[in-house]
Amino acid sequence: MNEAAISLMNETQPTETRVTFDNGGVRLSAVDYGGVGSPVLMLHGLAGRATEWRSTAAWLRQGFHAFALDQRGHGASAKSCGDFSRRAYVGDAAAAIEEIRLGPMILVGQSMGAMNAYLVAARHPHLVRGLVLIETGVTNSSATPEKIGTWLDSWPSPFPSVDAARQYFGGDSLTARTWAENLVHTPEGYRPEFCRDDMVASVRDYESAPNYEGDWARIACPTLLVLGEAGEIPSDDVDRMRALKPDVAVVTVPNAGHDLHLDNPSGWRSIAEPFLRTFHERT
Repeated sequence: MNEAAISLMNETQPTETRVTFDNGGVRLSAVDYGGVGSPVLMLHGLAGRATEWRSTAAWLRQGFHAFALDQRGHGASAKSCGDFSRRAYVGDAAAAIEEIRLGPMILVGQSMGAMNAYLVAARHPHLVRGLVLIETGVTNSSATPEKIGTWLDSWPSPFPSVDAARQYFGGDSLTARTWAENLVHTPEGYRPEFCRDDMVASVRDYESAPNYEGDWARIACPTLLVLGEAGEIPSDDVDRMRALKPDVAVVTVPNAGHDLHLDNPSGWRSIAEPFLRTFHERT
């Protein structure tokens, strides 16, 4: 990897630089948003991509060095690479931290990305200083291959235009704009940047691992769990997470759902930023 792509950047340098690397034959891509300070790696959810963290990176890079990974099957990373197990996803995130070579990182993740983040912390504790987790749990009852397949098959793809996609995803909100911008232009219209079957495969191993309670209980680093007021995580799952890890901080963002970092970016920042800044005191 080009060392310049991961060096600390000042205000006069580009705000986004692509970093590419290989993990077990799978080509992965990350975005270096720059900044000076403790390194933070952000992991998007299923069907997302690294650039959905731009609004977060805009404030995060003021006190931290911000990175975001296109997880396998997503964004600029490899598609249809065969293995979409949790083991593979966790291995990719661990490889990204080691490739960046800035020491243990704070991981920020949403949904599937948050689950991947805390599994890295549980299985590779030397790589993680802290966790900020958006809308994730320790059970897998809400995301099955059938549900994900049905959801994706319901999209009227290809979309005739970005505006049509934006309206489908909810109008002019940041969430709708982001989902629409995640599409790619093809001769037939605007299609998802991922393969439908890759997304289904990404949740298939949930059936053989109905929960990750053991991993969650092993996490030793400071952890913040952020929920949306209209989110998708069952309250009994949150109660179980609190019981297994009593020191977890749990906060709810109002006027937000599962994509709370996009639904209410100011509310998300008001909760995440103070927690993240406590790591300056731990340095």
